[in-house]
Amino acid sequence: EAPPSQVATAATISVAFMETLSTVFETFSKGY
Repeated sequence: EAPPSQVATAATISVAFMETLSTVFETFSKGY
């Protein structure tokens, strides 16, 4: 069982990663 702080960190990283992917995807969509 993971400690709450670790879960919160993982969630934050996941959200940031998804937002980065969205930004990159939008950039490529506009570029091509």
